[in-house]
Amino acid sequence: MNCRLNPRGWDRRASQAPHRVVSFLVIAACAVGAAGSPAPAEGSAVATATVAASQDKRSRTVVRDPGSQAWVEVVPPEPGTPEGDLHTAREHLLVGSSVAAVKAVDRWIREYGTSHALYPDALLLKSQAWIAAHKFDEAHDLLTRFLNEFDGTSYVTEALRQEFVIAEAYLGGARRKFLGMRLMPGDDVGLRILDDMTANFPNDAHAELAIKTKADYFLRRGESALAELEYARLLNEYPQSRYHAYALRRAADCAQAVFVGPEYDEAPLIEAQSRFEEYARRYPQQAAEEGVPGIFVAIREARAEKLVKTAEYYERARHPKTAVFYYQLAVQDWPGTQADAKARRRLDVLGVAVTAPDAADEASGGR
Repeated sequence: MNCRLNPRGWDRRASQAPHRVVSFLVIAACAVGAAGSPAPAEGSAVATATVAASQDKRSRTVVRDPGSQAWVEVVPPEPGTPEGDLHTAREHLLVGSSVAAVKAVDRWIREYGTSHALYPDALLLKSQAWIAAHKFDEAHDLLTRFLNEFDGTSYVTEALRQEFVIAEAYLGGARRKFLGMRLMPGDDVGLRILDDMTANFPNDAHAELAIKTKADYFLRRGESALAELEYARLLNEYPQSRYHAYALRRAADCAQAVFVGPEYDEAPLIEAQSRFEEYARRYPQQAAEEGVPGIFVAIREARAEKLVKTAEYYERARHPKTAVFYYQLAVQDWPGTQADAKARRRLDVLGVAVTAPDAADEASGGR
């Protein structure tokens, strides 16, 4: 049995009615026939699909009529018509003949022109064929022109979906052509596609996904600072995003990763603590399951250790009053930490009682 399935699920005629597509029945019929199983009972849904698919070489679509709840066959459009010729191009793409699909679309455009109502569908089919052939440069160029020409129409979401596929391919390692060969990395183009989505189509669902994808890309590359900026951007620009919990946790993780040690600025740790606190407040169960309370302990220890390291530096530099100030600050601000115990031991060695820092010493730097 030679069964094929319409790649779009239904053709333009079928899309005029609110039917639910069940083209998978055609696939089921193909599987039954290929396995040599007995023919299904006449009148069954699978039988309907089997008979329909065997009548000619064109693919068939079966839908359920919401009124009668019966399976209804939607006959493909006749070849030689705009709908039929475009359907033929789709079938080329379905069977993996991407180049044949592109040629069929080009013939369609020459035959029916750019003013035909199906012209946007033809262009999107052509770009889809380029993507299937891994010719991302050609597809991206076509979609860029398409979005400029058909901005504000119902076709934008599908065009953005295809652009997103191209961006992911480039960020995943696909290369661009140079001197006819695929030699150049495509990361810059992938990032530019994502930026264009958020800048030009902020209300489309792909916009917030583009920011998330860009942040994930930087995170995979170990560029935590850039990743944090993108996750924070997603939180700020799309506060009701379906990715809110994910972005908030990743932003906190990235901020913590930016902190490289107690000898450096603790601003990333403060940012991380703030984001983890918000995460625990908004998603308490997830936070508990993911061990966020333990992260709070680690952040406290790191911030306290920074004060002790600072005190040790001033002690080595022979500025004992400043060293005492930071040791006392560690005791006062971070009780119960390992740094607290270390600071108390050093204060004891220096013969200084544990007290609150003197305001005058704090103002003068303790020197």
